[in-house]
Amino acid sequence: TDSPKSTSSITTPKSTSSTTTPTSTSSTDTFKSTSSITTPTFTSSTDTPKSTSSITTPKSTSSTDTQKSTSSTDTPRSTSSTDTPRSTSSTDTPTSTSSTDTPTSTSSTDTPTSTSSTDTPTSTSSTDTPTFTSSTDTPTSTSSTDTPTSTSSTDTPTSTSSTDIPRSTSSTDTPKSTSSTDTPRSTSSTTTPTSTSSTDIPRSTSSITTPRSTSSTDTPRSTSSTDTPTSTSSITTPRSTSSTDTPRSTSSITTPTTT
Repeated sequence: TDSPKSTSSITTPKSTSSTTTPTSTSSTDTFKSTSSITTPTFTSSTDTPKSTSSITTPKSTSSTDTQKSTSSTDTPRSTSSTDTPRSTSSTDTPTSTSSTDTPTSTSSTDTPTSTSSTDTPTSTSSTDTPTFTSSTDTPTSTSSTDTPTSTSSTDTPTSTSSTDIPRSTSSTDTPKSTSSTDTPRSTSSTTTPTSTSSTDIPRSTSSITTPRSTSSTDTPRSTSSTDTPTSTSSITTPRSTSSTDTPRSTSSITTPTTT
């Protein structure tokens, strides 16, 4: 029933840190390394979600609405909490183009000369301000702290003057979605996260952030239909989401928002 052209993107920032070679006696080294990944920008064709997230591993859930009525309004709202859903994408024919990922990592190394040393490395990595830009509407979703669960909704109304407004909210989940990949391919999406890790310790710690993308598809086939799925996910390290809408109708406005 659906012929979506899904857009997904890869972000694979990598940070590298090196090792210290101590050669002296009885010293204590306390190093702190911070790696930050800031401002990945995803661009897709129809939606303009703006999401803010901070590290972790989200995974998406897809829901499907299929109306065949006249002048009807559906407003499903689902809430999932403390779950590990594994979503299924239904009857999809995504057509994707590969995206450009430009992770840049910088590592600085110190070589303290100590043997029998006490090392207390403390590393912090944060991911800030991914901005998704598209052309039609501007739904905004915000995700924070821990494992966000993105929601992709598929609407396939086949009626006249129908409005579909599915809204799903998920919190504290670690779902695994079907259309997320470590190496997603997206259309018109460029992800350029830059991570910098400074390591001042023997046996330093390197942090790797690997956001993964989820694609959502809306394909209404009706007249004067409005689809406005809105999803909010809390948790960190969203795997970036790009959404593509391919309505096959007249005068339809589709505004899915996926985080």
